Amino acid sequence: MPANVSELAAAIRVCNLAEEIGLLDTSVVLFDGDSVKWQWSRTLRMPEDTAQQLLKATRSASPEVFRHQREAGDVIVASIIDNPFFGSATLFVKLLPGELGMQASHHETRKHLEDYLFTGDQKLREKVSGLIGAHKPRVVGLSRSAEIELFWERNKAKLDGSKMLTQRGKEYVEL
Repeated sequence: MPANVSELAAAIRVCNLAEEIGLLDTSVVLFDGDSVKWQWSRTLRMPEDTAQQLLKATRSASPEVFRHQREAGDVIVASIIDNPFFGSATLFVKLLPGELGMQASHHETRKHLEDYLFTGDQKLREKVSGLIGAHKPRVVGLSRSAEIELFWERNKAKLDGSKMLTQRGKEYVEL
């Protein structure tokens, strides 16, 4: 169910809860053009030139997140929300422990799997979407492993010969 809040409001909320949810430091930086308009953080302030360098690097990495492992071992992770209509951008910066910071997020993993499974095969994308949609109401109250087992029991033959029967297809269903 959507929270009906803007990405900016969500980023500021995460920033405010940084310590409680296991983040070392977080910051939200609003840019007007390439100039810093304001920063919000309880724990992480950065000079304007550093914020501008992160903006440039994050734009280059977009739509993926930007990651930079520092010598100390921790990782700067930054994502961007560009608003070309207003000429503004919002940068969400997190400082994470090394191992955690280098892990792909759930969203990144799903996107990479979808790129592998469905690029050039819109019919398969639609078929899998329909199978998953039909599957969800049938598995209410089941354990995760039982949900996955039932999905394959009901749909393996329907997906025969497709990339869904590869390891990556199985990972996609598990997500």
